[in-house]
Amino acid sequence: MDGNLILTGADWKTTNEITITLNPGPHVIAVEAVNTGTVANPAGLLVAGYDEVTGALLFDTQVDGTWLTTGYTLPQ
Repeated sequence: MDGNLILTGADWKTTNEITITLNPGPHVIAVEAVNTGTVANPAGLLVAGYDEVTGALLFDTQVDGTWLTTGYTLPQ
């Protein structure tokens, strides 16, 4: 979050969750999802942000052409 590591996980069977408080204004959320191994092994990721006060969904992982990726092009 904004250049700081806030969460890591190493077990795809375990859900990782974190609650953070943000000041008003723009923020950058950068995520790296990687699987290691000697054969192709794509990584998956689900992310959502909620307002704890109102319960409103602020964002989720509806991937579209605005997402930046490395090493992969989204199908058209």
